[in-house]
Amino acid sequence: QYQNVEKLVANTEKLTAATETIKAKVIDETWDRQQRWTLQQTVYRDLLVALDALDHAVSLESFAVSQSSEPASPSERDLIERARAKAHECDEAFQRVAAGSVVCVSKEAFAIVQRVRNRFGPSGSTTIAETHLLNKALGELSRIARLDLKYSDFTEPSSSDENNAASR
Repeated sequence: QYQNVEKLVANTEKLTAATETIKAKVIDETWDRQQRWTLQQTVYRDLLVALDALDHAVSLESFAVSQSSEPASPSERDLIERARAKAHECDEAFQRVAAGSVVCVSKEAFAIVQRVRNRFGPSGSTTIAETHLLNKALGELSRIARLDLKYSDFTEPSSSDENNAASR
């Protein structure tokens, strides 16, 4: 009888040790997955905020240039220069965030980031095409971020939804 109790205790101790090992592994994997998700969410958020600021600044610069007369008055030149400086500042901020994004965004998202990074930079000229590129990139990156972060309330718009929105 005593040997059966000893065997039962030994088996219970082994089972408890195995259970604790499995539990520790699951907790570690869950913590690691959560940390990776948090980093990915932060990078996507920072990219989207920086890209939105760049889009806004480039749109303002483009508008300031398009509204200036030829030759531009001193106040128009000042407005254009301030708009260009802001666009340059926003581009530098985007470039910094984008440089580190390769480690935790999807290949599709990184391709969008690279497309924007290659289009902008020190050149300093903006056109309507660039504002459209930024706006499109912002929409695409937002869609990809939601999918990558597995937001359950996000669904892809259907083509009929897009057609309805375009016709409004």
